Amino acid sequence: MARRGKRALAGVAGVLALVLAVAGALFETGTEEAKAERPDAYVLALSWSPSYCLDEGADDRDQCGTRRPRAYSFVTHGLWPQGDGGNARLAYCEKPAPWVGEDVIAEVLDTIPTRRLALHQWRKHGTCSGLDAAAYFDLTETARARIRIPDAMQRPTAPVVMSQREAVEAFVRVNPDLPANAIVLDCGNRTGQARLREVRFCLDGSLAPRACTRAERTSCRADTLILPPVR
Repeated sequence: MARRGKRALAGVAGVLALVLAVAGALFETGTEEAKAERPDAYVLALSWSPSYCLDEGADDRDQCGTRRPRAYSFVTHGLWPQGDGGNARLAYCEKPAPWVGEDVIAEVLDTIPTRRLALHQWRKHGTCSGLDAAAYFDLTETARARIRIPDAMQRPTAPVVMSQREAVEAFVRVNPDLPANAIVLDCGNRTGQARLREVRFCLDGSLAPRACTRAERTSCRADTLILPPVR
């Protein structure tokens, strides 16, 4: 009886091990499919670097230091995957984030001004894209290349002053396929007169413009926007 009991237990253990192995394989397959899922919407955020440097970048020597070899105007803040067609904000989808090679970072420093910002964007937003780091930054560069910057905002040497409507119309004028409702301006939660901090573009899963959702809009209420000059 003892031998039979041991054989029975061994048989049960073998079946349990098989069940666990199959369950583990199914779990791993499901995880891979989740990682491969692509978002159905994005937001491309372009920051006005002079405003950032005046408002909060005093300690950011890489982007705002006086010894930088080039002065920045609009820089790519990031490409932010959105869920539910723009109604859900996705962030930090994989912890820890996969490692990024320095060669990948070097490729994006023309539009993303610092290594620190690039790595932050990968960890917070890139891990929600269903892509590896190189492909995510390639997609970011593709989205950025599709947006033309109005002449008045290229590299102004004096402050540019305009209303929110004028700023949106300026982008629509040089991007005929871009509707006004696909653009969101960020100036902080201020009224009256405020610095333009960021212009955000709502895009679908193929990077085509789409109407921004209420969840993606900011609280910029300023009547007049100021773009500080590029140094």
